Amino acid sequence: MNDKPDLPRVMKEYRANMKEDLLALWKVWVPATFVNFFFAPMHLRIVGVAATSLVWTCILSVMRGGDVKHADDMIGGAVTGASFVLLQEGLDEIYNTSPVELDPDMEHINISAAGPEKPGIVAKLARHVARFEGNVTHSKMTRLGQDFIIQMHVCLPPGQRESLLASFGSNPGLGDLSIHATKLTARRKTDPKATIGIKIHCVGLDKVIMLSFYRR
Repeated sequence: MNDKPDLPRVMKEYRANMKEDLLALWKVWVPATFVNFFFAPMHLRIVGVAATSLVWTCILSVMRGGDVKHADDMIGGAVTGASFVLLQEGLDEIYNTSPVELDPDMEHINISAAGPEKPGIVAKLARHVARFEGNVTHSKMTRLGQDFIIQMHVCLPPGQRESLLASFGSNPGLGDLSIHATKLTARRKTDPKATIGIKIHCVGLDKVIMLSFYRR
């Protein structure tokens, strides 16, 4: 992959990955080999080995393939972990998937909270939601310096949404948080006229208002 291979780095990475890679290999090949030679007829054994090899190549690619950020560094258009991520994102777009299911018999809200990071602040927010019979089904949190931001999907029994939204300001334990809540609805299907999606990866020196250069 490189005109000047770094052999010490390669050996170091090999030693770090060897145990996990071998365990994964044995989990695939040992059962597949037993099944192939004990149950498959003679004329299908080559097909069985080829099918197992294809599955193992996909697994190894996901485990050790290049990521999205470095996909352009791969030579020859190899199938890598980046390919798997891009394929997954494409399927998600086609089939309109979501990390949560919007139960039509429940009310759904998206809660975004930002404020200074404190021990137990997320637990206080979750307990407050639970007081109104709310269930946190999906959440993401990011820490930025001394602050943090959390986004969560909450489903509630019918009639509880307005009460929960109005109650955030009356909880003294959540006074340091800036909380914004919106009602969630099912996502609209992708425009049927769209035929291709493009992901752009830009690398370069950081400059003021750099992102505005790409606007049209």
